[in-house]
Amino acid sequence: MCSRLRFTIAAVVLACAPGSLSGARAADQDAKIRQLVDEAVKPVIAQYDIPGMAVAVSVNGERFFIDYGVAEKDTRAAVTRDTLFELGSISKTFTATLAAYAEVEGKLALGDKVGKYMPELQGSALGDVRLLDLATHTAGGFPLQLPDTVKTQKQLIAYYRQWKPQFAAATTRTYANPSIGLLGMATAKAMGASFPALMEKGCCRNSACAELTSTSRPHRRNPTPGATTATTSLSASPRHCSPKRPTGSSRTQST
Repeated sequence: MCSRLRFTIAAVVLACAPGSLSGARAADQDAKIRQLVDEAVKPVIAQYDIPGMAVAVSVNGERFFIDYGVAEKDTRAAVTRDTLFELGSISKTFTATLAAYAEVEGKLALGDKVGKYMPELQGSALGDVRLLDLATHTAGGFPLQLPDTVKTQKQLIAYYRQWKPQFAAATTRTYANPSIGLLGMATAKAMGASFPALMEKGCCRNSACAELTSTSRPHRRNPTPGATTATTSLSASPRHCSPKRPTGSSRTQST
């Protein structure tokens, strides 16, 4: 659903990019963009019963924000251009970027084994898995989520130590939060800093990434850095270009 909707929104951008406009023509363009976005978004909101959504469209560097519905069902607070949406699995992209940045900086090599940076996992099956396999979800068969019983760091390490692969590493892809989360942990150790600090001050410095990272909230079943599983809006990131204070959490469609 999301990919189809993104394709439609992309078509809006192409249809509305003839060049800079002013005056009446600019107003006409605003109305046209709103109409096209409405035609793409409103049927999806109705079909999936989405409480609220925010859409951002960029045309020749000019940003347009179109908001729908509520950010909180209980309070009925409306979605606005200042509403902060949870980052969700977009954080996986940032985690992999941080690992690549660490390799460029000479702090790690993606071909290294996990045990090199996580001594507590040496001697376990995971200790011999490459960081690259964690990044590409080919470690050997993690479940999508951590078990509900894993709530602390100690329990997390115990879970990783007892994990047994279903497949040989680098042979089978199984999309999983524990995999990318462990990559975040290993990268943070290799770089000698906490994951949040690295994201805010390292590879994402002077960008919207820091604001996105610091305002996302991890899913309760994922105490691993870099593995937030939550909800997010379509094209939520443009609203974070200037740091804003949260006006309430949002509950839109999952990604």
